[in-house]
Amino acid sequence: IPDLATPDTPTPPKPLKHADQDIKKDGEISGNLPDISQKNLSAEETIKRRTALIDNSGTVLRKFLAASNYDERKSLITSSKRKATDLSSSFIAKPFPKTFEPLLYDSNENPADRSFEAFFTVAFEQANDAKPKIVTVRTITYSDKAAPKVDIDPFLDIYNEKVRDFSDKKQEGTGTFDSIIEFSEYCFDDVPKASKMAKVSFYSSFSLTGKPITIAYLNKESSSFKTLKALGEKKRFPAKISVAWETETDPKRPFLQVIRVEKMDWNL
Repeated sequence: IPDLATPDTPTPPKPLKHADQDIKKDGEISGNLPDISQKNLSAEETIKRRTALIDNSGTVLRKFLAASNYDERKSLITSSKRKATDLSSSFIAKPFPKTFEPLLYDSNENPADRSFEAFFTVAFEQANDAKPKIVTVRTITYSDKAAPKVDIDPFLDIYNEKVRDFSDKKQEGTGTFDSIIEFSEYCFDDVPKASKMAKVSFYSSFSLTGKPITIAYLNKESSSFKTLKALGEKKRFPAKISVAWETETDPKRPFLQVIRVEKMDWNL
């Protein structure tokens, strides 16, 4: 019969043993996490995988272009900084003009976040213009198992040429736009202090045949100039640009001025 007046002394618990992949202290990154990268793929497997990603990106883009309203497109696009109500009443809520077969411009894999992006050149037929509008469209995916999506915010800015709206009419304040730009540190245009200015040309695609949407200027001593010098290794590149109307230097010759330059979330 057990002695109920003298209970058994409990056995002290053994120290908890961490698994190899556990993080044991704040800020630690385990070296034993499973490697889910594609390092061990053969050259043939790498090409096959990349081809599949490009094909999937093209399929999603064609569905996006062929859709007729926002509900059909919302599962095909990235998350947006715009409100859903703004998107549902925007250009993507309606059928697009007739488009030609998208052409792959380039693709890129970023090991840092394991993303894969593809860039397509899309020609949109224009009702009142003999020439179609050429637009660069980006798709992005972060997993081989997830469908790529159309990068929607840059698409809306670039297709609708939002920077043109800002440059066509002098207005107060600053406008910020996702853009494709070309940078020149020389300026021979009729703007105040032209010899001290550089210029930025805005485009709707990487295609070298299109005319610029508009042009903005900046002083060569500005921080924006230094940023562009660092980014401007290629003929054209994507950037988020803030511009404002400069009317003080010479009120008779106002010009669009670059206020700030930020690199877009494109790895190209």
